[in-house]
Amino acid sequence: AAARVRVLSPAQIVERLQDRFALLAGARGAAARQATLRAAIDWSWDLLTPWEQTALAQCSVFEGGFTLEAGELVLDLSAWSEAPPAMDAIQSLVDKSLLRIWVPKTAQGRLRIAEPYFGMYLSIHEYASEKLRTEGALPDRASGAAAERTASERHGSCYARLGTDEALEALGTHGGVARRQALVLELENLVAACRRAVGREDAS
Repeated sequence: AAARVRVLSPAQIVERLQDRFALLAGARGAAARQATLRAAIDWSWDLLTPWEQTALAQCSVFEGGFTLEAGELVLDLSAWSEAPPAMDAIQSLVDKSLLRIWVPKTAQGRLRIAEPYFGMYLSIHEYASEKLRTEGALPDRASGAAAERTASERHGSCYARLGTDEALEALGTHGGVARRQALVLELENLVAACRRAVGREDAS
């Protein structure tokens, strides 16, 4: 984006980042896969196995990161007979730098959560979300809308567990501090799950 400062003000750059794939076009003469941000991600996508493509696309239903347990509940790779368990698929995407990994901490480092979180950089997230929405990343390429809906439903079911009576009561028992901290970290996923449930008129 820095190359655009000659022709755009900072405010214009921020505004146009809504279409970052067009804004961040590469310099002339670059190799085809490096010519634009989209082309670079296309190149990485094409190097993935079909089940890795499916896993990455389905990971886009998460907002703000996710735990391994959540990934195992949401990812469904059953369409691919050669696909490994979800944990191995997540590991593969981490190894290929398509998922990033971090351990949450506060500025004081007092967060009682040692569990790693996984997520995508924004451009990768938008790309994977588009793939899920338009292609489904499944053998039936016409199933994008259905694939997006079912992945969103699994995501919703995953986070609905945090609102059960049992889960809420556990917030006040031994280990409740860590559970409450973990709940705060899931705020973006909780909001996304509620928003999508409202959109599909799903009260369950």
